[in-house]
Amino acid sequence: MTYNNSVLVGNWSEERLTNEYEFKLFLRKRERRELLLQKSRTLFSNLLKETGARLIIKNLVADKSLCVMYQNWMQTFFGAECGVNCANYIDIHGRNTAENIFTLVSDVETKTKN
Repeated sequence: MTYNNSVLVGNWSEERLTNEYEFKLFLRKRERRELLLQKSRTLFSNLLKETGARLIIKNLVADKSLCVMYQNWMQTFFGAECGVNCANYIDIHGRNTAENIFTLVSDVETKTKN
C-alpha cells in the first residue's frame, strides 16, 4: 500500500481537534447564556412577566389614546371581550380616566429564579 497526497492520513486528528473546539465554544456560550434557546427563553419569560404598572396606548399622530368601550361587550371563543376605540377620556384635573388605562394580563406561568 502506498500513500500519496490524495490519502488523508492526519485528517482524523484535525477533525477531533475541531470537535473539541466546537464543544468548548458551546460550553462557553452556555455558561454566558448566549445560546439562542437560552436567549429566547429569557425573552419570553420577560415578555410574559406580570406587570398594574398602568399602561396607556397613545397614537402620536392623532394625539388620541386607545380606550375601552365598556358598553360594547361581546362573547368570543376566548371569553368576554370589550370593544376599543381611539379617543381621550380625561377627568376635570386633566388625568386619563379608567377607560384609557390598560393592564397586560397573561395566564401563562413564568419560571422564577431562586
